[in-house]
Amino acid sequence: MSLHTHKTRNRPGPADVLCALLAAGIAVGLAAVFGLGDGASWQVTQGIVDSAHRFGPASTALITSQLVRVEYHYQVGGQQYADSWEGDWPNAYSPNALTKQEIGALSRPGFPLLVWYDPSNPAQNQLHSEHVPSNRLWRYSVCVVSLCGWALILWVYPHLKARWRVE
Repeated sequence: MSLHTHKTRNRPGPADVLCALLAAGIAVGLAAVFGLGDGASWQVTQGIVDSAHRFGPASTALITSQLVRVEYHYQVGGQQYADSWEGDWPNAYSPNALTKQEIGALSRPGFPLLVWYDPSNPAQNQLHSEHVPSNRLWRYSVCVVSLCGWALILWVYPHLKARWRVE
């Protein structure tokens, strides 16, 4: 006579779902900050404003922005590239940032800008880049928070699993 054992499948409980959602959130956050597949080591060069004009401040109750269109050129390896940028010109967190009082200087032809470009495709460029050193602190902060999140998962998960056991 053989003993028949009842095989049950462990169903995911609330602790499993909570930890899976937290892990997915950490993964999505890291992917967003570091840009999946964005392994390019961007370089910086000097750019020159060809023309610029403001098309008015866009005001809300909390924010007044400086909407501008800037045409500029820059040189990489002896080759000249030209591009334009349109949008809300930053007044902080960019090496090209200008205050509301300084924004008028942008309309002077010859005004200097920093331009970040992809060395494998120098025509691809940015004026206000996530590749600038000031954003490294943000990336390191996301890494630290992510590591703390993983430590929390590894430390708390066994306790939650034991407490919320699904029978």
